[in-house]
Amino acid sequence: MITEDGRAEREDLLFDRQVHLLITQELGLVAFPICAELLDPDFYRLIVNAVLVDTIICASFSPGVTAFHDTILKGTAARLLQLYINTCSAKAVSRNGQIALPLGFVQIPCSDEEFQIRAVDWECMGECPRGICYFDITIVYKDKNFHVKSIHKKCA
Repeated sequence: MITEDGRAEREDLLFDRQVHLLITQELGLVAFPICAELLDPDFYRLIVNAVLVDTIICASFSPGVTAFHDTILKGTAARLLQLYINTCSAKAVSRNGQIALPLGFVQIPCSDEEFQIRAVDWECMGECPRGICYFDITIVYKDKNFHVKSIHKKCA
């Protein structure tokens, strides 16, 4: 969040007790938590255990990734399709001016009882010319399996 006087500050999330969902034929019930919402244990339990989402897509602006990785692991039993993507520009709110890698994770459910968690790294080595990272992740469903077909990364 950039204040009116141009200072970068940590996000100011409004927890309004609403869960926004998208119902699709291809991905089932999709939830879109934003950054810290994914880490909130009550919110995660609500969308996974009560709402029974099939897909979670989370955009983030955070200097760390360990807690996000650990939260994504919770979706293994529910066989969720999960995407977590951070941004290089999060280094602006980091205490040491750096962000942890990988920059994101893709977790896909597989029919062979194993899950694949694929790390997404940056292409720019943290030096985005405009501070914005763009990811185009193509996931296909073929022969009762999800497959990550491609991950395109670009600094914008």
